[in-house]
Amino acid sequence: MGKTDFRIIEEAGWTVFPAKQYKLVDRINTLNAKLRDAQGQRRLLISPKCKNLIKALDGLTYKNGTKIPDKSSGLDHVTDALGYLLMGLFPTTGPNWSSTTVSI
Repeated sequence: MGKTDFRIIEEAGWTVFPAKQYKLVDRINTLNAKLRDAQGQRRLLISPKCKNLIKALDGLTYKNGTKIPDKSSGLDHVTDALGYLLMGLFPTTGPNWSSTTVSI
């Protein structure tokens, strides 16, 4: 059998923490709160060099009459990845969120 993605990454010297299955609504709320919180503060700055991410954030829509992202555009993968990153860094444990600088 072949190696798993986790094994390949571990063998390259990285520490791997398998992602939890966060609820979609929690990922969306966390991302929205980092883009602009209730006080209007931006807690996530996206470099203009991240053209695919900006395109995805600008173009991803919801299925009609739902709060479920429309995955037919293919724009959901990068936004899902960002949502999982933010949930890993800033789990929704309560109202006391802090700011952290992350370079990717």
